[in-house]
Amino acid sequence: MDADHFLARASRAFEVLIGTVATLIGAALLVLAAFAIYAITRSLPDVTVVVLLTATLAFGLLLFVAGLRLVTGRHRSDGGLFSPWLLRFGALIFLAGPVLALFHRSWTMLIEAGFSLSAAVACFTLANRREQAATERVAPNDR
Repeated sequence: MDADHFLARASRAFEVLIGTVATLIGAALLVLAAFAIYAITRSLPDVTVVVLLTATLAFGLLLFVAGLRLVTGRHRSDGGLFSPWLLRFGALIFLAGPVLALFHRSWTMLIEAGFSLSAAVACFTLANRREQAATERVAPNDR
């Protein structure tokens, strides 16, 4: 089975549609986080509130930036939306799922851990392929 069709770009209309949706959701999350920050400035927030707010800000910013890149058509030189290091960081976050499944011990968490583990492997693989493609384009091996 040839996997080169997975690396091909999607149609421009699909990119704009997905980018618009991602930008709107990211902007909504950023506005929600801004209102939450305004609301908690009057009192000392709980730790869970700070963690949830930080996660909301990070996810909203990620969606907003990725959506804008899709809408404007600006891609990285290696052809992707995210750098290989950001993909590796995302893979590390996905690897937290199987670790948390060890402590929770439920069947649904085991299924979620399997999905999370496969997403982590996919992120690492994509990061390595993009990095190899970028080095091959820059400096060919003429030895």
